[in-house]
Amino acid sequence: LMSQSKKLIYFTIVNGAFEKMTLNWLCNVAAFKVSFRHHETFLMLRPGKYLPGYEEDLDWGEQKYIDFLVVRLQLMKALVESSVRFVLIETDSTWFRDPMELFLNATMIDDADIVTPIKGTTHGDSLAFSPMLVEPTNTSVVLFKEINRRISDNTSLYDQDVLNELCSIQHHGVVCRNFEYSEIADGKYYLSDEDKGLMQPYIVNNNFYVGLKNKEARQAISGLWFLTRSGRCSVEKVERARKRFLGLR
Repeated sequence: LMSQSKKLIYFTIVNGAFEKMTLNWLCNVAAFKVSFRHHETFLMLRPGKYLPGYEEDLDWGEQKYIDFLVVRLQLMKALVESSVRFVLIETDSTWFRDPMELFLNATMIDDADIVTPIKGTTHGDSLAFSPMLVEPTNTSVVLFKEINRRISDNTSLYDQDVLNELCSIQHHGVVCRNFEYSEIADGKYYLSDEDKGLMQPYIVNNNFYVGLKNKEARQAISGLWFLTRSGRCSVEKVERARKRFLGLR
């Protein structure tokens, strides 16, 4: 795989339990088909199909969940070693606006190696893990090798915690920059009417809730479940949600 200067790969891994959530996300972003056609490639992998016991809902913190994150990290390292410019995404997020230009321009001002969101509520760390723009620099290769090494040596570590530490000390000169919270928000956005009134985010992550069913329920309650009962994509639901959350008419 070779990256091109004005191209991106959107990369994610999912398992069988995440199928409906992923279909909901694909319905969500179908309106952005122009940018997908001309600027981006979408790479989705489902390694659980070949790993017995990894297709069900994986509870946060359990060993299988951590193993899944390790597989994702190894694939991210392989991409950056192959000089691929990519954005790690998670399909439980909602995309209210097409972030293509945001991602393409994120490293124009300075030579950042990675760009990540910041958390609305922090507990000792400030960087979120997704969506993460990764530039295929030599320093990024060193960064992902080190994250993989540390997690291989200590399986109780989380990728996000290691990333926060390495960015904070600028490991081997790595330059980590952030998207503004108003551009990419997290679950705190749903809890604050003030945030909703002031912001027009590109992406809102569906975190703070543990468990797939809880995540699906919050999206449904918030009017962000875009599939019909028969599993059909409802473009009308997507447009209604965008207008409501972005204050459009």
